[in-house]
Amino acid sequence: MTNRNAVLSALRSADRPLTAQNLACIIYADDPDGGPDWAISCIRVFIHELRQEGHKISTILNSGYILQEIPHGSPSKTNLPADDRAY
Repeated sequence: MTNRNAVLSALRSADRPLTAQNLACIIYADDPDGGPDWAISCIRVFIHELRQEGHKISTILNSGYILQEIPHGSPSKTNLPADDRAY
């Protein structure tokens, strides 16, 4: 599983918003060094890439990221009016 897919999996299984720090701890838990020094930046890039793929990930101020699944067959974010897109 790639780290980006691990972020998506963690967001899917979370029952609350996860901060970039929470996600880094989950993703790099098996790394003896705790992941790269720039782990938080990596998480932010993964979130950006997942959003570009059409995953609706919202940022909750002072709480973290939360995944809002788009039902199968729904329009992708590029087909939504600008006001309805989550960035």
